[in-house]
Amino acid sequence: MSVIHEFYTLSNGVRMPKLGLGTYQLKAGDEAYNSVLNALQLGIRHIDSGIIYQNEQSVGQAIRDSGISRGDIFITSKVPPHIKTYEGTIRMFEKSLQNLGVEYIDLYIINAPTPMNDLMGNYDAGNIEVYKALEYLYKEERVAAIGVSQFQIKDIENILKHHSIVPHAQQISFFVGHTQDELVEYCRKHHIQIQAFSPLAKGYERIIRS
Repeated sequence: MSVIHEFYTLSNGVRMPKLGLGTYQLKAGDEAYNSVLNALQLGIRHIDSGIIYQNEQSVGQAIRDSGISRGDIFITSKVPPHIKTYEGTIRMFEKSLQNLGVEYIDLYIINAPTPMNDLMGNYDAGNIEVYKALEYLYKEERVAAIGVSQFQIKDIENILKHHSIVPHAQQISFFVGHTQDELVEYCRKHHIQIQAFSPLAKGYERIIRS
């Protein structure tokens, strides 16, 4: 069987396709629309999006125009890095739903532990609030799974100390020469599925590693 048809099973039983298309840096309009539509026509069933990419409307239109059942497409979206409140997270989620034109998101994650303009700042309290909102959305069955992105071990431990639901997935940069072995092993120990972005160091493809 080709990897394009293979899945990983998250700790809550949700199946996530191994191979997906990331939409970061795809320009809204024809570029994003055609990239997503072509990927779906070729068999890709995981589309990774984010409201901060400013192209979710084009992504959603391509998903609808593909004619593929919503239940057969796995959609990831993200809370922007600068959003660190409960209310802000819910607001961003609702906007993503509206942009994508869907009723639920398969995987909703915190885009980063800190805003991009303050990488050395301490946002532990904010991440607790954001994850609280993710837990609410999960319990309300508005998302099928929740997770984080670019979190270091200390950032994940901050979540585990204050919340009962262990993140189902974690997105990290992962490629030859940059395998983050300690972090990957920590996630494996806690049954957190690793997703690798930029597996070729740069590019739109997103490959998921167990």
